[in-house]
Amino acid sequence: AGEWDLDGRCSRPLAAYESVQLLRVTVQVTLYWNTFVVDLTLLAGETTDAKLLIVTPTGESRDPDLDRDLTACAKNGDYETLHMVLESLCRLDMISQKYPGVDIQSSLRCLQRDLLEIVARHGTSDPTCLAGFGRPVKRCEGVAIVFYKSPQQVADETSNASLSILLTLEQTLTQTSLPHTSLLSSPIDANTPYTDYFTIPTPSHLLAPLPVQFGAVIQPSMPMAVSALRRLRCQLDPSRSSAPQDALDTQGGVPLHHLLAGSSGSPQDGELSCSVGGYRFLFSGDHVRGVSVSRLCFSHPHQIYPMLQTLRQHAVYNNLFNSCFGASVPSPSPSPSTVVEVVAHPPSSLSLMFVHPDTRNLTSIQVEIAEGGVIAATLFPHRSRSYSDDAAAPHKEPINATTEPSVPVQEATLSSERSTE
Repeated sequence: AGEWDLDGRCSRPLAAYESVQLLRVTVQVTLYWNTFVVDLTLLAGETTDAKLLIVTPTGESRDPDLDRDLTACAKNGDYETLHMVLESLCRLDMISQKYPGVDIQSSLRCLQRDLLEIVARHGTSDPTCLAGFGRPVKRCEGVAIVFYKSPQQVADETSNASLSILLTLEQTLTQTSLPHTSLLSSPIDANTPYTDYFTIPTPSHLLAPLPVQFGAVIQPSMPMAVSALRRLRCQLDPSRSSAPQDALDTQGGVPLHHLLAGSSGSPQDGELSCSVGGYRFLFSGDHVRGVSVSRLCFSHPHQIYPMLQTLRQHAVYNNLFNSCFGASVPSPSPSPSTVVEVVAHPPSSLSLMFVHPDTRNLTSIQVEIAEGGVIAATLFPHRSRSYSDDAAAPHKEPINATTEPSVPVQEATLSSERSTE
C-alpha cells in the first residue's frame, strides 16, 4: 500500500499510513525517492514527527521550516494536502530521473531562494498581496506566491483563504533552457521597477535545453475569459502568437458569467440575475467564453511579475462580478425595488446602470480594472437640472485597490445613490 506508479500517481494514497494510525504502537514510515526521503514517525497512533531530506549531486540537506510544515500537515490529519505534497515530490523526482546527468532541480531551488530574498529585503506589508511579488512562501515542492486576497478574505481573520500559485517544474513538449543560478538583480531598492527585479539570463546561466519548464499551479483554480488566457499564454510563450488556433480558441469554454456565478445566480430564459438586498442585478453583457485555469507554464523568472499582474486583474474582476451575482441576499421588501443592469467586458471593465428609486434619473457606474488589479470607478448621475454643489456633480475618483481593494459593486451602487441625493 502506498506504492507509487510510474505515472507519478499513488495507487493507494497513504493507505498504509492511515491504517497504521489505528495501531497503538510506534511506527516509522519512510518513503524513498532518488532525490527525496520522507520520514514519518507515529507514536501510539499519533504523528509526532515528519522530516524531509533533499538529496542533490553535492550532498544532502534538511530545512527545519519544511519539516515543521510537513509535521503540522500530518498531525492535523490533512491527508489530502499530504498526498498532494508527496505526489508533487514524486513528480519532481521522476523528472530528475529522466535526465540523470543534469541537476534540473537546481533551477527550482534558485527560484525559491530568489523569491524569498525579495521578501527578506522588502517585506510583505500589503494585506491584499496585490503589490509586487505578493507573499512568497517556502514549500516542500517549490515555492508558493500568495498574489491576491479579496476584501472579504482580508476581513476574515480566522481564514487563510487566498489565491496563490505554486511554482514547480513541469514536463512539457517545448525545449527550454532553464537557469541554474540566481538571476536576481543587484542592487534592488525602492525605485527599482518590479519588471527589473530579474535579469535576462545569458547562455552561461542556463542549463542545456530540455523538455521541462517552470510550472505555476493556481490554487484554487481560477475562472478566466478564454481571450484573456490566450493573451497570457502568448505572453509567456511568444511562439504561440504565430501558432494556429487550438481547441481552446475555437470551441473551448462555457459562458464566463455562468462559470463565475455557479449555482448562486438564477438563469432565467438564458439570463443571469441575482437579488441582493433591495436590488436585482441583471446581466446583459456578451456571452464571453471562459475556462477554469489551474496551471500555466513559463521559462524564466522575469515572466513571473507580468503573469501575476494579469492574474490579479482577472481575480479582481471575478470578485467584483461575484459581489453582484455570487450569492442572493434576502430583500427587506417583498420584491427588489431597483434593477441594476450589469454589462461586463472581462477582465478589464464592468458597467452598471440603474434608475434612481427617488429621483427616477438614470445613473451609471463605470469600473475600470487595470493590470495588477487597481480599479478606478467613474460615477455618472444623469440629472435634468443643473448641478448646484459638488456632491451632486458627476465625479471621477480613482480607487487604489492596494488601499481599498476590490470594492464590491453593490457597495458602489449604494454609494452612488448617496452621492446623488
